Amino acid sequence: MTIIDVLSLYTKDYLANDIFEQWVYQNEQELSKSFDDSLYYEIISTDYDNKGEVFNLKTKLDKYLEYNYTNEFNNINDSYIDKVIDSTKIENPIIKLLKERYGRKEEVEFDCINISSSRELHEDIKDKFGFSQYYGMNWDALRDFLIETELPKKIIFSGWSHLVKVMHEDSNILKSILEEYATNDTDIIYK
Repeated sequence: MTIIDVLSLYTKDYLANDIFEQWVYQNEQELSKSFDDSLYYEIISTDYDNKGEVFNLKTKLDKYLEYNYTNEFNNINDSYIDKVIDSTKIENPIIKLLKERYGRKEEVEFDCINISSSRELHEDIKDKFGFSQYYGMNWDALRDFLIETELPKKIIFSGWSHLVKVMHEDSNILKSILEEYATNDTDIIYK
């Protein structure tokens, strides 16, 4: 995986700030050789806990990558992630992270007691299933993402009765979508 691949993954929100920051410091020497001083210093001096600084860095990286590495940058998408997960035998920390985050999960559990709005439900779906930033937070988007996503082997909805009570229509839609896209080796438990 190249430096451009990792920067693109980060810019497109496939890598979390803390993971990227750790990668930056592990690859500082290679970064210093690859970029002009201005961009290099921007990358290593960003406070990755500061949302404003992270936003500014991602904006600069996005423009830089789009202008200088258009093809490589545009190739980083969900299909690229699937290909890396399925075909890469070499285990480096970034690939391992991608496999953990985006590969098929054994089990995912939703705590429905803490969900009281459609927005919260979709945020939980996005997080638990590992959807990218492009997940549209609605039922059509869920269908679109499930076309290309392998559901976990086991999906547990703890406190399902609470969700049915506070979001009856949404809970029915979710249940029907999951049952539509579940394969024979996916077990969905509502408790």
